[in-house]
Amino acid sequence: MKNNVFRFLSLLFIVGGVFFVLNLYNTSIDEVDIKTFFWCLLFGAFASFVKSSLGVGYGPSVSSFLLGYGIPPIVSSAYVHIAEIFTSGSSALNHWKIGNLDFKLFRRIFLPGIIGAILGIYLISKIKIPYLSLWISIYLLIIGIVLFDKVFDKINFSHIYKIKRISPIAGIAGCLDVIAGGGWGSILTSTLLKFGYEPKKVVAAVNTAQFLLSAVTGVSLAFLIQFIQWEAIAGLILSGIVMSPIAAKLSSKVKPQIIIFLVASIIVFFSSRTIYLILS
Repeated sequence: MKNNVFRFLSLLFIVGGVFFVLNLYNTSIDEVDIKTFFWCLLFGAFASFVKSSLGVGYGPSVSSFLLGYGIPPIVSSAYVHIAEIFTSGSSALNHWKIGNLDFKLFRRIFLPGIIGAILGIYLISKIKIPYLSLWISIYLLIIGIVLFDKVFDKINFSHIYKIKRISPIAGIAGCLDVIAGGGWGSILTSTLLKFGYEPKKVVAAVNTAQFLLSAVTGVSLAFLIQFIQWEAIAGLILSGIVMSPIAAKLSSKVKPQIIIFLVASIIVFFSSRTIYLILS
């Protein structure tokens, strides 16, 4: 029964993603921007591989690229969260199927994350923050530097001591995730792992919560920006659909430290480039 439900929902995600892209294409009045499509397809594939392997890095990787590509922060955040509906949903389904999902941990981070995301939507849409792209790029640069540190970081799971106040961290992560277009997985996953939570349950709970958070955020921001460059969304969604099953097989053959190093390098490069272009 569980396998049948999994197959049905997986097919639903694939069909939904394809129809969503086709609908955007049919409603577009501009000429097709092949360059944007292939760049987003390339970075989306890499980010999806990273997310399937580690549960982190999708938002910061794609956001740093989109900001460096010249896409405004609120539009960049919308693109990332719309794409994450499909990438996180696929990941959540796989974790649920194999029994990794800890519903107790999921409940502790989901509601505060949604509240934080709603606050983030208000801040990014209503309050004019001077040099928002600059501040977001600095935030992403810090995430990249922190990830570099984790290449050499060893976590001891032999002693488990769990923090009780996860909710404030989830709320902050949800807010920053909307404003910066990424950071939910990076903040929550790294924090929970530091405090001894079991890795597979952390990744499962964080990705499942992110699926629902991305659905709320992506739809809300899509209404706010009222225009979606279908080539960018198509590249991100299609790469996620294609890459998820491939990443599941390849991730076990690649050392996590190598993946973390590549993610950190990309985030630092594009964030630094955006900061330089703004300040120069």
